[in-house]
Amino acid sequence: MASLTYELTLAGLAVGSAAALTGIGLIVTYRATGVLNLAHGAVAMVTAYAMRQFAVEWDWPLWAAALLSLAVIAPGIGLLLGRFVFRPLSVLQDRGESGGAQTLVASIGVFVLLVGAAGLVWGTGARSDAPELLPDDPWVQLGTVIVLALAIAAITRWTRIGRELRAVVDNRRLASLSGIDADRVADTGWAFGTFTAGLTGVLLAPQLWLDPYGLPLLVMAVIGVAVAAAMRNLPVAVLAALAIGVGQSQLTRFHPEGWEGSLVQAVSTNLFAVGLLVAALALPRMGILGGGGGAGFLKVPTATPDRDGRAWVVAWVLFLLPLGFAGTDLTTAVQVPALGV
Repeated sequence: MASLTYELTLAGLAVGSAAALTGIGLIVTYRATGVLNLAHGAVAMVTAYAMRQFAVEWDWPLWAAALLSLAVIAPGIGLLLGRFVFRPLSVLQDRGESGGAQTLVASIGVFVLLVGAAGLVWGTGARSDAPELLPDDPWVQLGTVIVLALAIAAITRWTRIGRELRAVVDNRRLASLSGIDADRVADTGWAFGTFTAGLTGVLLAPQLWLDPYGLPLLVMAVIGVAVAAAMRNLPVAVLAALAIGVGQSQLTRFHPEGWEGSLVQAVSTNLFAVGLLVAALALPRMGILGGGGGAGFLKVPTATPDRDGRAWVVAWVLFLLPLGFAGTDLTTAVQVPALGV
């Protein structure tokens, strides 16, 4: 039993590490640009496909394929998105001609565009031969996440770009008036955020079937770890990702009969979606999320108790609805939360 617990914990750490990378990338991008990048998973998928193209199809050395994919292609996508998609929207938003909804819609549009482009270039069939960049060892992947988080914390605290990032986050217009190039800070945030997306895709691809749809939706499903961290706190994002990953893995050891079995299966498959539900609905009302800065989009408007009750009823009905399905219908239904994010 102890051995099983340890093995499941290791499996959970591997999943949680990938989720933590996603959370780190989303938070850095949001803090530097104010954009919740819903195309994060699509960038991860494109980078994984690019690395496979170089290393498998063209037989490049692994280090060269990884260098070009992670240091050029992934950050390059971020720079292109920042300059040609989201920067014009931020200008309109500063003028009061656009709101946050347009930015979210644009990120969904980028998601669809990248998924469609990958399907055209590489086909829609699943591939199982993605190259491994790091050893298939959860401790190595966890160490990578911790080193990356510590490096970001050090850069943010002790370097000039870190001070500029904090200034832009606090007040972009005032930072610009103080001589800080807010666009350069945003470009840095986009490049680093999409780098972490690419790293997530490259690490996950060997463990999954690589196709244009599965990997982007999987990465999208773990957005709750960034929301739980109020889009600001890297340690909270990492800890939440690891806790949910281990919890999801441990739930697979339980196999009750009847409706309890369906409930455990649904929860274990969708635990990251449950985390998003809790982070988005419960934590703001407990005063844990909300306030200024990066968590502003999490503020919940004041509502009457009846309205609050209706929202919770709808949320739980939608979450529990798949439990009424059976067999292949249940297998299909558990993918809905990722699509719904």
